Amino acid sequence: MALSNSAKIALAAAASRVLCLSIGLLSARYLHPYDTSGNIYPGAQDGLGRWLSPLAYWDGVYFLRTAEIQGYEYEHTHAFFPGLPIAINLFEGLLPTAMPRMDRLLLSGVLITNISFVVASVLLYWLGLAVLSGDHAASIAYYGALFFAIPMSNVFMSAIYTESLYCLLTFGGLLLLYTTSKGHHTGAMICSAVLLAAATLTRSNGTLNAPFFVSYGIHNRCLLLVIPLVLLIVLPMVVYLHYARSLYCYDGDDLTSRPWCSGRGNVYSYIQKEYWHVGLFDYYTPNNIPNFLLAMPSMAIAITAVVRGLLVYCPSLRKGLSPKAWLHGVVTAANDYERSPFVFQLMVLTLFTLLCANVQVITRLLTGCPLYYWQLGRLYSDVKLSRGNLSSNRLGSAQQSTLLTFGILAVTVLVAATLSYSSIEPLLRDPVVSQALPSSGLGDDGGRVWLQTVFSTKDDLLLAPHFISHYVGLGIPPSQMLIILHSQTPDSRELVEFRDLINGYASSVSVEEWIGEYSSEVMERRRNKMMKKTHRLREAEHWIVHADSDQLHQIPGGNIQSFLQVVEDEGYNAVYGHYVDRVTQDGGLPSVRTTPSLFDQFPLACDVTKAVVGIDVPQKVLAFRAYLRSNRGGGKVKNESLACVYPVLLKSHHFKWVHQVKEKLHRRVQT
Repeated sequence: MALSNSAKIALAAAASRVLCLSIGLLSARYLHPYDTSGNIYPGAQDGLGRWLSPLAYWDGVYFLRTAEIQGYEYEHTHAFFPGLPIAINLFEGLLPTAMPRMDRLLLSGVLITNISFVVASVLLYWLGLAVLSGDHAASIAYYGALFFAIPMSNVFMSAIYTESLYCLLTFGGLLLLYTTSKGHHTGAMICSAVLLAAATLTRSNGTLNAPFFVSYGIHNRCLLLVIPLVLLIVLPMVVYLHYARSLYCYDGDDLTSRPWCSGRGNVYSYIQKEYWHVGLFDYYTPNNIPNFLLAMPSMAIAITAVVRGLLVYCPSLRKGLSPKAWLHGVVTAANDYERSPFVFQLMVLTLFTLLCANVQVITRLLTGCPLYYWQLGRLYSDVKLSRGNLSSNRLGSAQQSTLLTFGILAVTVLVAATLSYSSIEPLLRDPVVSQALPSSGLGDDGGRVWLQTVFSTKDDLLLAPHFISHYVGLGIPPSQMLIILHSQTPDSRELVEFRDLINGYASSVSVEEWIGEYSSEVMERRRNKMMKKTHRLREAEHWIVHADSDQLHQIPGGNIQSFLQVVEDEGYNAVYGHYVDRVTQDGGLPSVRTTPSLFDQFPLACDVTKAVVGIDVPQKVLAFRAYLRSNRGGGKVKNESLACVYPVLLKSHHFKWVHQVKEKLHRRVQT
């Protein structure tokens, strides 16, 4: 029995997902991926997480983290809308609780995106049948859906990205609108608007779906009736921006409010400009020429579709570019509600991306534009007709070869980034080649990573050996340690013992002695002074690892050089973490011993600070580029407006609950 066109499209989409996932996961497993951000999650090194974590690279890290904590931690993460994280949280509840939660989140994200893609392929075909007209409408709809099934943005449709879910919601909402609008079924219209509102909750460009209802209202002379549905579609954007304002903006407090809080600013526009450099012609630099070349094929198809659409659905434009012609064209287009909104949607996205955005993302943005794929279907259908003199077998073979070639090219794009790094990595390891190249990494000797801390000679003598050993083990040599010794008096016995300890344990440590009463103001001044005195520390290039004397940071992979190189390559300049209080099994407050390790002496992890102070998951900066500086208390960076924070909180193990804590707290109360 012959398969229906819908079944063929679903089969093609499913097959392309299997091929895409196979190539992507195997290459990430056996080659060296350029980006490894997905490996920072617990469980990413074993079991299911080991295989699926490559699908959480790049933007997937943000979506997964938002789903994990069910909220937003930092300003720049608001660039990633909550629709997909919400769906992941809902889907996670259907999976066995015996699985680790991170595995459930990863699997949920992968299943959502891939199932959404297959269903969206069929919905696009049905939408084409409902919208297109003419002798070859069915053929254009069919081939357009097949091209969607093998997109150039292949990997993004299977990774934990929003494109597949957005396409499912958009195509489904538009299909309901165009198949029921002739009968004016109110229930179906509301369902259509709800799906399109969910699309807006998933991606910001979902607001471009509102004109479909506006055009429908103009055409059917019921604009007042559809206005509530139009507002429903844009409502998620309004609520999302208001939610961000409630997090960062404080009435009458200009010191703590963010710059975008004043006037009519909003978080989304601000972070797109501040962190992703979205602005008119901001992307037009020589370094971005390769990205323009990458976007050129998709851009050419999109522009062709827009120009053709304007000429067909706005015939007045053929008479000239006068304001009168444009006005008449707009009125004509508004009355052709079945097709003109598709032209408007594609035109706005294409112009915005070409002039203002990171142009290479056009391959992803266009996935939600049906007209783009109908243009591909039309081009392919025209080629088929022009070869009508060929035999049907030869013609069928040519069609299959064209689609197969397009599919192979699309999947090849998937692994291009992975192979680009893997192919040159052996050369970089070659001693002859590596000596000829300038240094581009953090360096095995830790030359660009510095550790900064303050020891109290009265309280930290027993902690210091554990502290230094821990950070040497993470890859920071003693020569890159900046240690301030604080003592109340210059001739205290503890200061003498500490000098002997530091000199005997690691003589190359840079030590600054601070004699006098403790205050956070003096502490900040001392830290900055020591950084300036260290002539090898260059703020524009170097990293500072900040740790109190009782804090041992846990770094993914166990090497801070490698980890910070990944962070830097991904464009971040600060890493934050949360406290994990370490206590003994009996809850006592013993003195620190020389052996065994602190982790063995204090084996239990808990949230004592939260219980005592009432702070929910206390956070602090663990590492930052030197030009950001640390604030007075050392818990945050000083120049927060310049910070682009890594989206995942690390762990900082806090060995505060020792014998000396009572005396330290007593001194704090007295001062």
